[in-house]
Amino acid sequence: MLASDQYPDAFHLQEAHRRIANVVVYGTVEEIDDGKYEARVQVGKLRTGWLPIATQRCGEDRQFWLPTQGEQVVVVSMCGNLDQGVIIGSFSRGRFPVPETKGKNLAIYRDGTRIEYDTRSHTLNIVAGDGGINIKAPRGINIIGNITVQGTVTATCVISGCG
Repeated sequence: MLASDQYPDAFHLQEAHRRIANVVVYGTVEEIDDGKYEARVQVGKLRTGWLPIATQRCGEDRQFWLPTQGEQVVVVSMCGNLDQGVIIGSFSRGRFPVPETKGKNLAIYRDGTRIEYDTRSHTLNIVAGDGGINIKAPRGINIIGNITVQGTVTATCVISGCG
């Protein structure tokens, strides 16, 4: 005789406990499908199916930023069913420690590119890792203020000025 036969409520309590424990879990991203914006997550000994990755904006204005393999994430599952889970965010742990920000808003990319805004000095800093910076603005670019260039300036059209 099974315990669930002898005590019919024991199975239901155990199942309820399992589901409650799985409503919010931490895990590690194992695989990413960037075409579908989904990932598989290792949660303890369990590996989830493909889970959607929540984003801050997903309407007419959109923002997408995939997690990386090995990133620690938070999964929320309706009714504790991990197959119905959604990756709602990540947190710094393990391979990806919290950087020293000193009051700056900061984005760091794997190639070393950094975009930081210092709210104290009101300064935006961009450091392109191994690449460059391209700006496409069909109506032009306006810079108000002085410009300091440390390096070569190359122009493919006429440069005009005042004075």
